[in-house]
Amino acid sequence: MKLKIIILFLLLLIFIGGCGGETGGDSGENPVSDTRLKLGMQEVHFSMISAVNAWGFADLDEAKVLFDYMDDLKISTFRYTIFWTSAELYSKNNFVWTRHDDLINYLRGKGITLTVTLFGGHYVYDTPESSPYPGSLVAGYWNAWLSYIEKSVTRYKDRVHRWEIWNEPDFSVSGTGIFWKPTVDAVNFSDMLIATSQKIKSLQPDAAIVMGGVTNFNGYRFFLSSCFDRGILDYIDEIGVHLYRSNPEGPFNFIVDTTVDIDPGTAGVQSPTTFSEEMTSLRTFIDSYRKDFPIRNTEEGFHTGSTDILNSQMKYLTRMILVEHSLGINEITCFRLRAPRRSDYPAGATGDSSYAADIKFPGIIDQNADGSFTPRPAYYGIKNMAQYLVGDNIYFQRSLIIDSGGYTVRVHIYTRNGLPVIAYWVEDAINNDIRPENNIALTIEGIGNHSFSVVDIKDNSSRAAGSYSVSGDNITFSALPVTDYPFILIAE
Repeated sequence: MKLKIIILFLLLLIFIGGCGGETGGDSGENPVSDTRLKLGMQEVHFSMISAVNAWGFADLDEAKVLFDYMDDLKISTFRYTIFWTSAELYSKNNFVWTRHDDLINYLRGKGITLTVTLFGGHYVYDTPESSPYPGSLVAGYWNAWLSYIEKSVTRYKDRVHRWEIWNEPDFSVSGTGIFWKPTVDAVNFSDMLIATSQKIKSLQPDAAIVMGGVTNFNGYRFFLSSCFDRGILDYIDEIGVHLYRSNPEGPFNFIVDTTVDIDPGTAGVQSPTTFSEEMTSLRTFIDSYRKDFPIRNTEEGFHTGSTDILNSQMKYLTRMILVEHSLGINEITCFRLRAPRRSDYPAGATGDSSYAADIKFPGIIDQNADGSFTPRPAYYGIKNMAQYLVGDNIYFQRSLIIDSGGYTVRVHIYTRNGLPVIAYWVEDAINNDIRPENNIALTIEGIGNHSFSVVDIKDNSSRAAGSYSVSGDNITFSALPVTDYPFILIAE
């Protein structure tokens, strides 16, 4: 058990140049280097023309109106996908860039930094579709892939520094590869990744290369090990990871990787029970191959099996963002912006099935029948939270887990112009009910003597902080309002 105790207190996580941590107990805390929260978004389908994919906007101005909603979210990074089939249209060597030029320039004009994902097989070279790799038995397929890579990088290297190669190459269902086709193959994927990276670096030597984000599903560690053994770490700059789970504070639990053991010294597999344990374990695993090798969160979001999810989505995403930032993940890439519509899919059983699968990853904005947009509660929650916690003068300091009156309260302390700005919530299971507010006693150490007010991020309404007493730099609130999504406590 000694090893387990040591692991639980390891804060080795170094994500994207930042680090952070959390501890338990009534007043436990862990100072970290000041880091600024950066919010990212992903909306892959709008880079495809509607004739290729029904998700695409026929009118680019409509896509731009949607992207304008990101302004109030203070989005600073965006994962943009150039699908091979969206660049080389319909026939061999017919490259059309107009749509990508327009959207990439529009996003860049907002001051947004892009990670561009290069991804996908192509039906004009191989039917049924398979994935390209050196040694592919499909005549001309590999060279055609390299041509697509060269043309993409050459065109956008003045606007794009970070290139992600592929997406979830480890993901399979019943033996069938979902993104790497026809079946998951770490060797062929690694060879493709290495050779593609070499091609990109020959065209753009200072480019940052991200390994296509892996899932956290059962077998992902084995897949990573196979890729590392193949030598990919010598050719990439970051490992992409996708951090899906059902509880923002909890472990990767959708399809649990049964090989992840946080205490090898104890009989049986000791699986992680918290997100912090998952990330510490992942960091330790990667360090065993290459210490401090950078990891990048290239995708995550709210996943649901229910349609009654609007409040659940708001609670999950706002808590997720804060928990991850407290552990040093300084750029949070949320999937996705617009919610799926049934009209985006073909009529019939195939369209029904595709739609049913996609609505499990709901967006934060609905598009109405007339083309207009209606933000969901999650949009407003993120928007209001960003108003107080995202900015050049706002820095994360530390996080606490405090037990108060039978409640486990998360407390995340930021400073804005030197004054504390504090997000806090009760750590309850995510559900769609809005928990009735409770008033709790809470002591927060080291935040100074100030007057305070409270903001509810759901609707940006104000609350009184209640009475409090001061002892040095410590403040004890006697009746602080709290619920199961973040309230913001602001020093005035």
